[in-house]
Amino acid sequence: MTKLRQALSRQIGQSTVEFALTSLIIIPMLFAMIDVGVYFWIDTTLANAVREGTHYASVHGSQSSAPSGPGNDSAIISDVNSHIAGLPNPANLTVQATWSPNNSPGSTVTVQATYQWHPFSAILWNGTLTIQEDSTMTIEH
Repeated sequence: MTKLRQALSRQIGQSTVEFALTSLIIIPMLFAMIDVGVYFWIDTTLANAVREGTHYASVHGSQSSAPSGPGNDSAIISDVNSHIAGLPNPANLTVQATWSPNNSPGSTVTVQATYQWHPFSAILWNGTLTIQEDSTMTIEH
């Protein structure tokens, strides 16, 4: 009976050491995979929100009943912000709209959004990632 207990004790100790060694590799890989998925989700959400903001600006040119244009981009920023539901820490988002040359029909509008993201794995390297999206459309109205 004593030999059986010693054998089981060694086997449990070996399993503990194997788990400790493999978890040092597997757990960081798991967090990295989660971060990659969250990165692509944020990137896609941001791209869609910017596209919607650009569409809003393209149909609210100088001939619109509620025009947006240089110096008056708060409605565009509000529209982009309304399409980022679920984005972690929306305060890290900056939106900027530029018109070339103005907001008349036939001109172009570009909406650019920049988001500072702190991935979970940044605990190891103490950093942030900048995710940037932009969209350009021709003003219709």
